[in-house]
Amino acid sequence: MKKYRFGPGAALLTLLAVVLAMSALGVLTLMNARSDDVLSERAASVAESVARLDVNAEFSLAALDAALAAAPAEGGEAAYRAAVAAALPEGMELDIETGVIRWTEKSEDGRFLVCSVALAPAGEFPRFTWLEHRLVTELDAAAALE
Repeated sequence: MKKYRFGPGAALLTLLAVVLAMSALGVLTLMNARSDDVLSERAASVAESVARLDVNAEFSLAALDAALAAAPAEGGEAAYRAAVAAALPEGMELDIETGVIRWTEKSEDGRFLVCSVALAPAGEFPRFTWLEHRLVTELDAAAALE
């Protein structure tokens, strides 16, 4: 049986191949980590934007509740809705027939929070119930228009 011997050149080539393979894997891992970092920052930015929209919607809802509390409940439902329509915060619209109030919160990055509530009859508590609290992006809005 013949013995095979590896000389120093073969061992050096094998070591070089292992070092190059490990370097390539390290570079791929670094690229993957950077991509994950960018994706995480973008996800955090989106979450922050949506949270800001929710906070703005809650502030608008508090202003609406204050307007509803100040509206006189005497005089019938039509008088109540007319008083509410006159006292609505800016950006809100009341459909007097259905008693639905709608408004949209907008963010600087192209997201919208579409909100609507249904008025309760005059003098009842709670004064309204949520109907819609929907997040919309510019892409969703463009698709809806087509």
